[in-house]
Amino acid sequence: MKKLLGVLIFIATALTNSSCGILWDIYESQQNYLAPQHTLEENNEYEVVWSRSDIESFTLISSSNKAIVQGAQKGKIFQASIFGINSTTGEILWEIPGSNAETIIANDNVLYRGTVGTTKVYAHKIENGELLWSTFLPLVHSTSSLSYANNKIYVHSNNDAFYVLNEQGEIIDNFWETSIIFSVIDDVLYMEENYSLKAVDYLSKKALWQVDIGQRYTDPVFEGREIIVKTWTYSADIYSIDRYTQKINWVTAQEVASNLCLIKGKIYFINPDGFLMAIDQPTGNEISRVKFSPQFDLAIQIGTYSVACDVANDILVISFGDNTQIMGLKVMTP
Repeated sequence: MKKLLGVLIFIATALTNSSCGILWDIYESQQNYLAPQHTLEENNEYEVVWSRSDIESFTLISSSNKAIVQGAQKGKIFQASIFGINSTTGEILWEIPGSNAETIIANDNVLYRGTVGTTKVYAHKIENGELLWSTFLPLVHSTSSLSYANNKIYVHSNNDAFYVLNEQGEIIDNFWETSIIFSVIDDVLYMEENYSLKAVDYLSKKALWQVDIGQRYTDPVFEGREIIVKTWTYSADIYSIDRYTQKINWVTAQEVASNLCLIKGKIYFINPDGFLMAIDQPTGNEISRVKFSPQFDLAIQIGTYSVACDVANDILVISFGDNTQIMGLKVMTP
């Protein structure tokens, strides 16, 4: 019996090791076929100040002087982390364990994380990654959106629970809402409802206005009195909406492979044809397009095409979806 048990254990171990080996071989093979490093054509608008190729980026955001990357070091896809990177030099300043499924946001000083499953919200110092506090949210299953405004953190979950936390992590309000809530600014809830963007008074829950987008769209960007909205597909419409009057300031049709970010009146994004695009925030008119080489390989999806804007230093941080490269660009004409 002991011999039989030993044989069975040996076979099971061999099969497990073989399966892991096959999975790793597939991963290693995929790494070998990554797109080569991208370069930016000569231009008068941007200076490449750094580039690194050791992190697979799944989420890229920014704060003053920092780029925050949610991903994994190359070759360690099962060890997800969140990295704090100096946006002007590309140096990794800190790393904390995390999950690529978490929702992350940042203000100038604090990184906030919302987890999946049994949900907690964590707050970390942007400067060094140090944990400030963590708060358990009762009756919540997985964070679907996280936002910061008016010195409060707003958390919406996959099971429709909505929580408001103060900057010390204390729960100060909660209710249930089936529509996705993107943010709360000046006591107005901004939410998605039937492919429209809706503004609702926080206290009375009375609808203030509603703008029909007509199709699925990404999380809006709130900038002053403007809301910038991009529809979901590569062939996208970008809207500028006045958040006080619901007036549509402009709509422009663009090919977009990334998120949108803003520096001093310009909206930046990545074009699937390999261009770094800039459009004018007041008008929606194209300002410039500068080409990356080689052409993006859209058939490979290692990470995400993302753009993060460090407004304090006029720095764009870009991650590429077809390789493990992250690049820092100085905007020479902000």
